[in-house]
Amino acid sequence: MAKAIPRGTNGTSCLNLSPGLTSSLDEQIQKLRGQIVERAYARAEERDATQASAASNAASVTIDVSLQDISAAFDEATGQSEVKERRISFFDIFTPFTCICLLLCGVFGFLGLLALRSDPKLPGLSAQASGFLDVAKIFAGALVGSTSSTALVAIKSRKRGS
Repeated sequence: MAKAIPRGTNGTSCLNLSPGLTSSLDEQIQKLRGQIVERAYARAEERDATQASAASNAASVTIDVSLQDISAAFDEATGQSEVKERRISFFDIFTPFTCICLLLCGVFGFLGLLALRSDPKLPGLSAQASGFLDVAKIFAGALVGSTSSTALVAIKSRKRGS
């Protein structure tokens, strides 16, 4: 013989809950329901604001609350709302590694050019210029590599739709 499961006032199962906890839970659910209804109505008003302003000459305007309004209001009330889109920052486009490589490539390239343009009577400076330019080439290669890897990641994420 099957055991009967005690039910709450709204038909939900309240197995192992004392009557005090059950009534407290029912009160909290009613409060949550009120918040959801208020927020859904506010969302519907925001959505229909253009229609209401166009029909402001009418005696009364009805606001239609849709299932999407209720669903979004429920998500907000329970803390499951969607993450708002954020602005794209500089480092979302260019990684810090790419920026450092660009800076160091420019610095060593500039030092190499300075050494090449210096006094031709000093033979040691041309050897230094070659070293500076070699280091600048290394950072230029790192710059190309980091930029291409960032571009590949962006292409893959677009293909996945994220």
